[in-house]
Amino acid sequence: MKNSEKEVGSVNGGYPHAKHEANAHLIAAAPELYAALANVMQWIMAWDVAFQDDDEWKPDRDAAYAALAKARGEAV
Repeated sequence: MKNSEKEVGSVNGGYPHAKHEANAHLIAAAPELYAALANVMQWIMAWDVAFQDDDEWKPDRDAAYAALAKARGEAV
């Protein structure tokens, strides 16, 4: 798979081809997915200070921050 003309992964034996293909697409899209989620979270947190502490969306907020930390290689 290529992302901006840079090879970021290859598809070799072991898993069915469809699974390799899906993983390769996900890996290729990872930088854009990370940036989009980080931007959305920044926008949400700046949008309404009261919303930051809203318990209704806390599980989703925490999951998003955990996913971003995991992508940076930080312990979650």
